[in-house]
Amino acid sequence: MYLRLSHFFGLIMLLFFVSACRSHQPAPEAPPAPPVVATPPPVDDGFSVRTYNVSGMVMLSKEYCGGAAPSQQDMAINSMPQVYRDKTLYVRQGTRNRDGYSVIREFTTDSEGRFSFAVPPGTYCIIDGEQVEPLDVSKYVSTKFIEVAGDDCLRAWWAECLTTVTLTNADVSGVLMQFHQRCYLETFNPCLQWTGPLPE
Repeated sequence: MYLRLSHFFGLIMLLFFVSACRSHQPAPEAPPAPPVVATPPPVDDGFSVRTYNVSGMVMLSKEYCGGAAPSQQDMAINSMPQVYRDKTLYVRQGTRNRDGYSVIREFTTDSEGRFSFAVPPGTYCIIDGEQVEPLDVSKYVSTKFIEVAGDDCLRAWWAECLTTVTLTNADVSGVLMQFHQRCYLETFNPCLQWTGPLPE
């Protein structure tokens, strides 16, 4: 009996010793945390706000420049505005064309004279190609058959938009612009006038 009790108490002491040793073992290390990857801020391209669509049509009419007199019907047909295909125009912000303001959009009409472009809310000035670069009045000099109206006319022409468009919270459609081609002039600048002879 005594031997059994001594064996039992020995077993208890062994279990206690093993338990005590385990309690002093260091706890397993936690797995390392995944690296923190910084998310770069969104790129501000100036047009991250909502944009709206501007659409319309460009037309072209032409003068009768002499020659064999056309019939009344042909004259009427010739004077009627036609669609202006492949015409490139430019967009600046504001209500006037101003030096120092960047061109923010460029668009070209399709085979039906139609165009469209998207911009954020605001007021925009549409101009012709001759109005993109700063005005240099020295480029416009009267010749034998071309008369230049003067510097004041040139400055007023350069600063004037073909049309202005204002967007708030909706698309704008139905914008119409019309050009008139005058005889023997390769420009739509109204300050230049052909004064030479016309074919009879």
